[in-house]
Formats: sequence, C-alpha cells, structure tokens
Amino acid sequence: MKREMNLDIIRIFALLCVISVHFFLNTGFYATTIVASKRNFFMVSIREFFMVCVPLFIILTGYLSSNKKFEPKNYKKLIPKMLLYFVINVGY
Repeated sequence: MKREMNLDIIRIFALLCVISVHFFLNTGFYATTIVASKRNFFMVSIREFFMVCVPLFIILTGYLSSNKKFEPKNYKKLIPKMLLYFVINVGY
C-alpha cells in the first residue's frame, strides 16, 4: 500500500486541533460566562475553528474505508468493540 502524505498532513492537523480543544477544557474556558467583548469573540472563534477535529477524523476514516467490500469478516471485527462499549455503558 502506497502512503499518501496528504492524509498524514490532515491527520496531524486534526491531532493539533484535538490538543487545542483539550487546552480550552483545561483552562476553564467552558466554566466562564461569555460576554460581548473582542477577547471572548476571539476565543470562541478559535475554539469553533478547532472543533473541526472530530469531523476530520470521521471523513478520513470514511475515505480510507471506501474501497472495502461488503464481507462478514469486516463486521465480525466490530463485535468485540461493541461488546466492550456495551459493558462499559451498563456499568454507568
């Protein structure tokens, strides 16, 4: 399989966006009241720009999975992950 550098660049950008979103989480940004000011407008704009991280990973996963054929073995790989998800959620 030939490596596509463009996909790696997208992955790196999405990773930096994830780090940035978590930075906002740890600075107390979500606990503050947003009032109309230039500073808050800038912070909210930057945060909204970084929220593209999850959609980028989803689009990248879909692109990389687009050539897969419908085969039961592809879906059998999902069973352990779905069971783990179910067990963790029942515990809460």
